[in-house]
Amino acid sequence: VHYGELLDYLIDGLIEKSIDFQLVSEYEENEPSNKFTLAINAIRLPEFNADALQQYLASKQIYVSIGGSACTEKHDYRVLNAYELSNDEASEVIRVSFGEDSSIEDVKALVDGIKEFKEKFV
Repeated sequence: VHYGELLDYLIDGLIEKSIDFQLVSEYEENEPSNKFTLAINAIRLPEFNADALQQYLASKQIYVSIGGSACTEKHDYRVLNAYELSNDEASEVIRVSFGEDSSIEDVKALVDGIKEFKEKFV
């Protein structure tokens, strides 16, 4: 439940701040629960450079990952390509992971950081 509340807050915050986004894999009610977790989320932010956003957020001590495959080179998008994203679209994807200690305040800081980045660079 905790991760679902954080994800809902993230989605609501992005909508409230008028930030266009796409969840790369959306939960399907009839999908077996072992195939989906709310703790790890791939989010595409059209027109955002995920590499630059990641660095910007890290400078504010907000940590996300880029959308490339974690076990390979930085710009290996084969997993995102399987979700029918082009490499250009995949380069706009960040991964947001929640842990047991993640809070609404953490999500608020993330949304605010994305909004600031958008205002400055997008």
